[in-house]
Parts: sequence; C-alpha cells; structure tokens
Amino acid sequence: MEEIICGNGGRHYEMDMKRQEEVTKRKERATARMMKVEEQRQHLQSLKGQLGLLPQLQFRIVLLGTRLSGKSSSGNTILGREAFDLKRTTQCVTRQGEVAGRQLTVVEAPGWWRFCDLQTKPELTKQEIVLSVSLCPPGPHIFLLHVHIADPSSSQYIENTLEHVTYLGEEVWSHTMVLFSRGDWLGEKPIEQYIESEEALQSLVEKCGNRYHVLNNMDKGDREQITELLEKMEEIICGNGGRHYEMDMKRQEEVMKRKERATARMMKMEEIICGNGGRHYEMDRKRLEEVMKRKEGATARVMKVEKQRQHLQSLKGQLLPQLEFRIVLLGYTLSGKGSSGNTILGREAFDLKRTTQCVTRQGEVAGRQLTVVEAPGWWVNVNLKNTAELPKQENMLSVSLCPPGPHIFLLHVRLGSAVIQADIDSMLEHVNLLTERVWSHTMLLFTHGDWLGDTPIELIIESEVALQFLVEKCGNRYHVLNNMERDDCQVLELLEKIEDLVAGNGGQHFEIDNNKVLAIQKKRRHLIKRAEDREESIHKQRDVIQFVMGAGLPLPQVRILSLQYMEELLFSDPNGEMLSDGVTLQSETKHCSIEDQDITTVLVKMSQSANTLQETKDAFVSTLSLCDPGPHAIFLVVEMSLHFSEENRRRRQIHLELLGENVWDHVIVVFVSKEYHLAYKLYERIEEYIEMEGEALQWLVEKCGGRYICRKDKSMSDELKRIGEMMLVNGGRYFRYEEGRTNQTTAATADWRREQMLELKKKEDELAQRRRTSLQLESEDVNQGTYDTHISDKAVEEGSVLSVARSIIEPPRMGGDDFSFYSLHISDTASEAPSEQDTGISVAKSMNIPPMSMSRTVGINICKDTV
Repeated sequence: MEEIICGNGGRHYEMDMKRQEEVTKRKERATARMMKVEEQRQHLQSLKGQLGLLPQLQFRIVLLGTRLSGKSSSGNTILGREAFDLKRTTQCVTRQGEVAGRQLTVVEAPGWWRFCDLQTKPELTKQEIVLSVSLCPPGPHIFLLHVHIADPSSSQYIENTLEHVTYLGEEVWSHTMVLFSRGDWLGEKPIEQYIESEEALQSLVEKCGNRYHVLNNMDKGDREQITELLEKMEEIICGNGGRHYEMDMKRQEEVMKRKERATARMMKMEEIICGNGGRHYEMDRKRLEEVMKRKEGATARVMKVEKQRQHLQSLKGQLLPQLEFRIVLLGYTLSGKGSSGNTILGREAFDLKRTTQCVTRQGEVAGRQLTVVEAPGWWVNVNLKNTAELPKQENMLSVSLCPPGPHIFLLHVRLGSAVIQADIDSMLEHVNLLTERVWSHTMLLFTHGDWLGDTPIELIIESEVALQFLVEKCGNRYHVLNNMERDDCQVLELLEKIEDLVAGNGGQHFEIDNNKVLAIQKKRRHLIKRAEDREESIHKQRDVIQFVMGAGLPLPQVRILSLQYMEELLFSDPNGEMLSDGVTLQSETKHCSIEDQDITTVLVKMSQSANTLQETKDAFVSTLSLCDPGPHAIFLVVEMSLHFSEENRRRRQIHLELLGENVWDHVIVVFVSKEYHLAYKLYERIEEYIEMEGEALQWLVEKCGGRYICRKDKSMSDELKRIGEMMLVNGGRYFRYEEGRTNQTTAATADWRREQMLELKKKEDELAQRRRTSLQLESEDVNQGTYDTHISDKAVEEGSVLSVARSIIEPPRMGGDDFSFYSLHISDTASEAPSEQDTGISVAKSMNIPPMSMSRTVGINICKDTV
C-alpha cells in the first residue's frame, strides 16, 4: 500500500465534487420521501375514526408482477406457510389463511417477462390476470405489485409493468401498492435511497400513490414485517372509503370477447357463475360453448396426430433401423436453440451466448449417433429483407455441416409469448431460403415447456390462430421440450418422432443444390479477404496519423452527439413504399467522468414523423445547443443485427447534411447490437459486417473518413481514442453549425490545413532535391557497377509517408454516389493485401522524419474556437 501511495505522489483518492453533490442530493430526496410517506400514513390513520370504519377483519389480496419477481415466496411469507408452489404456472392460484386475527385470501396471478410488452403476451396470461379479480369475490382490497430489488428498473421494464397493470383499468392504481421483494439485498440501506437511485422506478412509486413496502422472503420468521404490511393495507382501504376494487362491467365484457378461451381454468368459471345466482348466464354460456369447441378441436388434433404417427410407424417396418440422425436447429433469436441442443445431447455442448455462425456438436443418445447443427437466429419481428446478410448465408450453409444432408429441421417456437401473424410470416420467409422442399423435413419444437404447467399444447395451438397455420405447414409435426429439466423421456419421445418423420420421407435426407453452397462459400472467402484488407488498411491509417501528427493529450471535456434511428426507420417497407424523410427527435443528456475526462453525451433518438426537412433541420440545430458550444464528435449508430440498405444510407446522408457538408469531418460510425454488450462477439471482426452488407454501408464508412468502432462495453475507451485521433486530424476543432456555410469547411479549419500543407510542401521540396541528387549518384554508380537500390527504395517510402499525410489533412470531398475509397487500399479481387510499403511507416523513423509540428496539446495555439 505504501508503494501505491508513493506511486500516486502521496495523494489520496478524492471523489469528483459533482458526483458527491449528486449523492448528497439523492439522500436528501430520500429523507423527504420518507417524511412525505409518514405524513400520508398519519392522515390515513386519522380517517379511520372520522369515517367510523370497523376494524378490517378480512383482506382479499392479488399478487401481480413479472416472472421471478417473488410472488409465490411473498404469498408464503404473508400466510406463514408453504402455501404456494414456487414452480411457474400459467393459471391463477388461490390460497387462504388466518394471520394476526385477520382472514386472508391471496390470489397469485401469472407473471409476465420483464421486457415483454402487453401485445406480445399470450392471450392465456392476459385472461388469467383479468380472472384474478373474480377469484376473491366480491373483489380484491389490494394489489401487491412486486418489484425485485436486485434487478435494475429500466424505463422499458416500468412501461411494460404500467401497461400490464392498467389492463385491469385505470382505477386499479388506487388499490395498488409496490411490494419490494428480496429485502435482504438492501442490507442497512433505506428503501427510499434505492427508489431515488432508480429514476424510472420513481414514476411507478408515484403511480401507486407513494405506497410501498419491503419484504424479506429469506426471513419468514420475521412477522413484524407482515404486521406492518397489514397495517399499510388497512390504511389503503381507509383511503378508499372501505371499498374494494371492482372491474367495470363494460371493460370486463370487452376483455372477455377479446381473449382466447383455451384452458381448463375456464371450465371452473361455470361453477363460480352458478354460485353467484346465474348472473350474465347467456354471455358465459356462449363463452363456454366456444371453449368446448376449442377443446374439441384440440382433442381432434391429438387424434389426428396419433393416427398420423401410427401410419408412419407402420412404414418403419419397410426400412432398416435408423442409427444416425442429422439435425439442424432453426429459429429466431432467444427461442432456445442452444438449450435444446444441450437437452437433446444430454450435456452442455452448446454455448448459450448468441453467435452469427453455425455451431456443430455430436454425441450418442439412446444408441443413436446424433449430429446437431445450431444455425444462427433472426430477430422475431424482423423480416427476411431486413435481416443481416451473414445469418442468411449461415442458414443456407447449415445443410453442408452435416453431410450428406440433415434428416430433420427443428423449428423453434418459444412458449410464453404471443405468436402473431408477423412472426409466422418472418419464420416462413427465413425457412423458405432453403427452398419449399424443406417443410417435409421440418418439425415444430416448442421450448419453455415448463410454462405450460398442466395445459396441453394442443389448447395453446387452438388458441393462437396464426400458430395453427405454421403447425399445418409442418404437417402437424410438433413436440414440447422443457429445457429446465433434463428428462430423458422427453428426448426419447422426440427421437421417436424424428424416426417417424424420416420414415415418412422414405429414409431420405434433405438435399440442397450444391452449386448454391459452393457459390456462398466462394463469396464468403472473397468478402473475408476484403475484410482483412480493410482492417489492415485502417490500422495503418491510424498509425500514420499518430506518427505524423503525434499522440495528443486527452481533452479535459468531451462532448458527444449520438444519433440513433428507431426501428421503424431501419426497416425497409415490405410494400416498397418510401417513408417521409422528416423525423422527430427525442433527446436525453448524460454526464460521466472517465480518467479525468468529463464526458457529456446527448443521446438523440429519431423516429418517423410527418415533419418537413426544414422542421427536422430546426430540431437538429436546437439539439446542438445541448452540447454547447458544439460536439467534438457525432456518433452515427448502426444496428449490426439488421441489413443496412440503400434507404438507410440515403436517410443518414440527407439528415446529416442538413448541418452542412463539413459535418462529415466529425462523424464516427458506431456499430451496436440488440445483444447489448455482445455486439463485438457477433463477428470475428467488424469489417466482415461492413463488407457483407455491401456498397451502401461501405459508402457511409468511407464518407466518415474510415472512422468506425464496435461498441464493446460501457468503458468508452475505444470511443475516446477514436475521438482523439479525429480531433488531431481536425486541428483540435469541434463541430459548429454556421448558417449559410453548409458546403464549405470553417475558416479555422481551412487556416490550419493551409499551415500543415505548407509544411508538407517544404518537406516534399527537400525530398525532391534529395531524389535529384540520388539520380545523379545513381547514374555514376551504374556506370561503375556499384548502384545500391536501397537508397532509391528509402526515397520512395519516404515519399509514401508524405503522400498519406497529405491525404489525411486534405481528403477529397465525396458527394452523391461516389463509392470510391480514400486513404485505404483494398483489393477488389481480394487477392492482394496492402504491403508495409503502402504507408512507409516501417522505415519512416529510421529516416528521422519528425512528426508534424502541430501542438501535441489539442486545442492550444490553434484557434480561438478550441476547447
């Protein structure tokens, strides 16, 4: 420790004052919230006497929240016993008990996934959330909305939570309290400090009228926390005048009409209705008839599938026993392909992290030799046209990885999410890449089988109209897999079904035109070579910048304008219609400190609108004021999971050039992915994505001077290095919009470039003089037979360094559809990589060529506009 202190010059650590002030303010707000809640509770307690309400001897409670938020554990803690099974369920569960002299009825409603909105939720789950109200008649006193403290509360998560709860009606919020589970995670920290640290969470707490409670389900013996919870619930009931929650009948009827009635739970509704005197009998009878029809349809489907299997099994007698299966796993991202592969092979054979390339594993299962190929997935809401090129190529190549060809394709569908027509259309497009013949070798594999509980899969199929078409397309071949349990029985049944399918195809495997595969492989090799050339050229370009111009010192302040297009602007319209060029801008400013650099980032999200280009320009100019006096860098975010079309390129050019042609001098392309921090793992090198996506993306990269990065994490180390290099080339100047000067660089930039070009001219004159002298000596040496080619080579390489430096300082202006490269050397034939001589760095230092005489402290002695 003493050595560390000496290494730091005896200095101790000091927290940034802004950060310290922010923490102090947060604590003050937490104290204020605590006092506000206490005053609110005292007011509610005083209402008891004023309203003359009797003590509350009965509580009817509904537990709401996302999956894994701790609803079952909370129910057990409240009732003081293991009343709820901790396994997931798709149906409401009701339990009763007496606690502290009060009779409690607790209903646990099925949860939703944290990042799934209401539209993607299965109708079965939405139906059960509505039914939870009727399971504690005449209605619940309170809804306990669970929030898992250990999980961060993002704005998307809060929006999804608001959407799901409001599905019961806006009035539900007056009966709702936030219940923070995993109270043990807080330690001694007050819950109010946690609320103040999560900005998005504050809106949810306010929506619930500042009513919240912390529950530690790890300490069920602590009954004081339950007593306090019951007191808070009694106060809420007093605040509501003793009334329980009642769903609006019109709303209830509307929900009943919309939801698909496909579970055994609905059969029990008949008993509840009869117990209530037969009210609304006619509506429920119609609903019951619909349920019965669906059950009959499910039963008919089971019988049809069983009859089909018996026929296929009879064909097996005509074939030799199948001792080898070659399987390809297809499906959208996060559908569970890797987990299925592990379940089938009975070991952790596949890495569960996403990849853009096929992965092949082998193993022996039940006496059969299995070859399993996992093909990369596509995003469920993205059609074929908007899918990146590499996953499409890999899906085609998956066939060649299990020669002579796969027996079966297992097309994955994840249970627990609604299957809409757009999802089905996307799956059909991606699978049809392998030709229409692929469907006779395809079986649907439903993953997350644990979500079903006791519900037959046929009822789910009958309740989702779009899904029925896909099942029929696969010849009524389907199987359910629970990857949470390594159950040999479910795998053996799957292998039997695969054997039936192979028998139905006469023992034939799937084959694809070999010429197509060879063409894809040849194209892939060509593009990978180009990617390697691009990567090497960019590295050399950056080396030249550092050698010629120096390393530069880090800026004390960095201002970044980050432009990101929302998905509706990234997707090509399937009908070929052109979207309007105007956009709406939503801005958010973030501040942070990294290695003594204060970084201000203005995040701008652009979405489709009817705005004119002039209105869009005005919005851009207004946004620039958020990083006044101007941004040092403009990040242009590109989503790697999607295809980069010519329309994407055109939009970016139009929008950026609203700020002037010189804006390109300050732009860096930032590649990101929906996989959050896993973007850099999708491709071996980001240059592969640039080359595979084609001319539109290559034009954009080259228009930005070859400046691009792939965001790896939140450290921003790569981003700051690239900004530093760009600032050196720009003479230390940030971007500043000047009205009326949209097609020329600023005067300061022009002055700096003239100064550097004069210095280069001086060096070139000196070089020309040395070459003339060298030629005279060469003529004499040739006559004498003593000529040394090394002297001439050094002169050529020295000239190369100066040539590259000139191209960096004064790059050619590119506009319109100029797709040419500059400052790069990439072979069109992908057969020739640039040599070390292309930049001359290998010998520049040995020739004592000094860096250009600009100040190494960016922004000092350059111009008045510099930071």
